[in-house]
Amino acid sequence: MLITRSVHITHQRITCDNQTVFETSDVNIFTEFIKAGFKSLNATYPKFYKMDSLSKLAFVASEFLLRDQDIAQRYAPESIGLVFQNAASSIDIDKDHQLTIQDRANYFPSPALFVYTLPNIMMGEICIRNKFFGENALFITEKFDAELLYNHITVMLAKHKMDACIAGWTNVEQEQYESFLLLIEPETMVSNSKEFRTFDAANILKLYTI
Repeated sequence: MLITRSVHITHQRITCDNQTVFETSDVNIFTEFIKAGFKSLNATYPKFYKMDSLSKLAFVASEFLLRDQDIAQRYAPESIGLVFQNAASSIDIDKDHQLTIQDRANYFPSPALFVYTLPNIMMGEICIRNKFFGENALFITEKFDAELLYNHITVMLAKHKMDACIAGWTNVEQEQYESFLLLIEPETMVSNSKEFRTFDAANILKLYTI
């Protein structure tokens, strides 16, 4: 298996395979930055604006990761899996939801908020967008864990639960945000014209720390 593409979003910058593809110093607020990043893709997807911050971050990272990749043409929809990690779960939207239910005299819970109190909904939004139907898992870990990611994906591949995988870390807590995603594919399905990194824990960590 090979790591065929990587995307990293943090500190008002988006890189793809360690090359900057979007950067701005004009906005300091995450919501404005991620909106600008999305607009730079020239994508038409109105549902993006209704997502919570965690889903927006994962969604934009996945759009850059999959841009011009056509993986839906190379793999069956049910064979494309997602394996994510994060540390804060869905804390930002949890706080917003809590405000709607803490006062019994002014009780106004919103389904539009409540649906995003499940942190794995960010993967659901990616799957809906791309019509992926494969296995997915979200691990809540204190920090990015390349070994855990590698071990779980390796087991899923060995059990033939997936042929290709989108994997990584996406975390948002107020103005602290980071998304690091990888596209992992079998060597037989990619072009030999480019040198790719072998899929292993050491290479995952190298890409994360570049």
